[in-house]
Amino acid sequence: MQNKPFFMLLLLVSFLLVGAITRQYVHEQGADGSAVLTVKMKTAALGAVDYEKIANLCPQYKCSIDKDSFSISAELTKGPYYKFYSDYGFPYITYTLEINAIPDDVLAEKTAELLKAAGENVGGGVEASDITAKNTELADMLRRTGDISYTVVMPGEVTETSVGQKNGNTASFMLSQAYAQGGPVVIKNRQLNTAYLLGALLIIALIILSAYFFLQKRETGQKEVKSRQRKR
Repeated sequence: MQNKPFFMLLLLVSFLLVGAITRQYVHEQGADGSAVLTVKMKTAALGAVDYEKIANLCPQYKCSIDKDSFSISAELTKGPYYKFYSDYGFPYITYTLEINAIPDDVLAEKTAELLKAAGENVGGGVEASDITAKNTELADMLRRTGDISYTVVMPGEVTETSVGQKNGNTASFMLSQAYAQGGPVVIKNRQLNTAYLLGALLIIALIILSAYFFLQKRETGQKEVKSRQRKR
C-alpha cells in the first residue's frame, strides 16, 4: 500500500488550493448541546483506496463511500470548537450557537482509524481550523480555488445568523465569508417552550375548575338558604 500523507490533502487549510476537490460540512446541533458533524468530499481526496473494504467498515465508523463521494461523521460536545447556550423564556426557548473552529483534527483522526482498519498506511496529522481570526488572504484564496460550505441544522427556527443565510431551521455560510468577517459565527434560533406552555395551560385549567366549583358551591348554598326561608 502507498503511504498517504494523513489528511494533508484532505482537511488542512492548504488543501483548499486543490480546487477540484470540494468539501461540505453539515453540523446537526442538538438542544442538549451535543452535535454531529459530517464532512462530505470527493472520494479522490482519499487517493487510491479499496472502496469495497472501506464500505464494509462504514457502518462501524459512521461513514459512506462510493467512487464519487465520501462522508464521515463525528459526535461532538460543546467546548473549544463551539459554544451553545439555552435561554428558557416564555413562550420561546432561545438557543445560541457560537462556532469558533472546524474540528478537522477529530474528523482526521476518525478517518485515519478507518483507513488503518482498511489496511491503508497513513501518517502525519492536522489541527482544528480556527475561524475566529480574520484572514482576508485565505478568504480570497477560497473564493478563487473553490469555496467550502458549512450548513448548520438547529433544533428550532433560525432567527439570526452573523454570516451567510438562514432558511427555516438551517443556516448556511461559506468558509470564505467566515474568514473575511473574523470572530465566531453566531447563529440563534428559537422554539416553543412546550413545558412552560403546558404548565400555563394547566394553571389556567385549575383556575377555571376552581372558579367553577366555587360558583357551584355558592349556587348550592344560595339554594339551601332559599329553601330554609320557604320552610319558615
